Amino acid sequence: MSDHHHHPPDEVMHFVEKQNITIPDFPATGPILDIGGGGEGIIGILKGTQVITIDPHWGELTESAPGPHKVQMNGQRLGFPRETFGTGTSFCTFGYIGDAFHRAVFREIKRVMQSGGTLHFWDISAPAKFKPDKRYFVLPLRVHVRDQTIDTGYGIRWCDHAIDLAYYRDIAEHVGFETIEQASTGHTLFLKLHKR
Repeated sequence: MSDHHHHPPDEVMHFVEKQNITIPDFPATGPILDIGGGGEGIIGILKGTQVITIDPHWGELTESAPGPHKVQMNGQRLGFPRETFGTGTSFCTFGYIGDAFHRAVFREIKRVMQSGGTLHFWDISAPAKFKPDKRYFVLPLRVHVRDQTIDTGYGIRWCDHAIDLAYYRDIAEHVGFETIEQASTGHTLFLKLHKR
C-alpha cells in the first residue's frame, strides 16, 4: 500500500495470494487523463508524457516515475473543461477513494471525456466481508508494464458488499458509460468503457 495511506496493523488486514497482472499498451491520441496516478505511476510508465496524472496527494505524485504531467487534484472535482480527453485510465485507485464517492468520480470522468472516448479501468475485486475482525482487504500485486516488473500491493476498506466487476460496471453504466470489454481474474478486474 502506498505511503500516504494509513498503515493499519497487520492483524486487521486480510491478505490474499499475490497476483500477476500485465498492463498492455493501448492506442490513444492526445492527452490521457489518469485518475490516481501517484505512487507506482503504472500508466505514466506505459504512456509517458502523453499522460496527465491526477492525485489528491502531492507526495504520491512526487514518488511516481518521471514522464507524465502531474497535477494535484481531487477526482470528485476535476478542474478540466468538458470533453477534454479522448482517453482516460484508472489503475487500482478506486479502493482509496471510498465507495461513497465512486459514482461522483465516474460522473466527473465522463464529463471531461470526449464523446466516443474510452476509459481503461483496472482495480481490485473483493468479496463481501466474511471475516468480522478484518477491516482491510489487501492484494499483493506484481505488475508487468513495458519492460518493468513492479512488486506492490493495494488495499481497500473491506465492505459488507462485494466491490467487484459487477459493482464497478453498474456504477459506470449508471452514469452513462457503455461497457465494451470486461475481464476478472482472481482479485483483479478490467473494464473498457465507452462514452457515447
